[in-house]
Amino acid sequence: MLPPITIVTTTYLVNDVRLRTAISTINSWERYLEYSEFIYLHVSDDGSDDDRVSTLFDAINFVEDVTYSEQSRQGVGSSLNKGFKKAFETSPLVLYAVDDWKLLHDFNITPWAQLLMEREDVGMVRLGPPHPFTSGKVEMFTDNWQGWGLRLNREGFAFGHRPALYHRRMIDAYGWFKEGCNALECERLYNEKFLHSAGPDIVLALPHPWQHIDSIELSSLEPK
Repeated sequence: MLPPITIVTTTYLVNDVRLRTAISTINSWERYLEYSEFIYLHVSDDGSDDDRVSTLFDAINFVEDVTYSEQSRQGVGSSLNKGFKKAFETSPLVLYAVDDWKLLHDFNITPWAQLLMEREDVGMVRLGPPHPFTSGKVEMFTDNWQGWGLRLNREGFAFGHRPALYHRRMIDAYGWFKEGCNALECERLYNEKFLHSAGPDIVLALPHPWQHIDSIELSSLEPK
């Protein structure tokens, strides 16, 4: 049995366009995100207008529990730190689902949670698109045909602020996120720590729309 997962999303609803984007994105998670256990949500906001925050919360209705934290323009690093600390109160697993990355199709994250709970050599599973020129080694990480992943080489942007599932060991190994800087710099600095420090690896999930059906195995059968 797997632990619950808290979705941490960082927000700065600077205008109504950004608010509508966040609502559309969260609605896509409600429609398409699948997990075998409970899912919670933590909204970590960086100083949005109170009315926009209220409107956002009115649109959220798909999780067991929604929590909230706020800080006044301390950057995405501060929002991530507060959100992750809250999430770790209930589980070692956190899904950073970015508020402008919406899901387009059904996506079951159960195999990737299983991976993180079983493999101490992995600290994070990237669930979104890789950065350009990302490289690594393809491995099968779970006894599930959706458990294929790319163990990333420590070069380029192996770490990224795109949607990803974290185990607490990732933060224990590489530390918390830099506060008081813009999102690009926060991402760059954490990637540098990953590239140049010892610790658990990052895996890029390689989900696919195919399912292998177990039947009579013919692969070793010799033709006449």
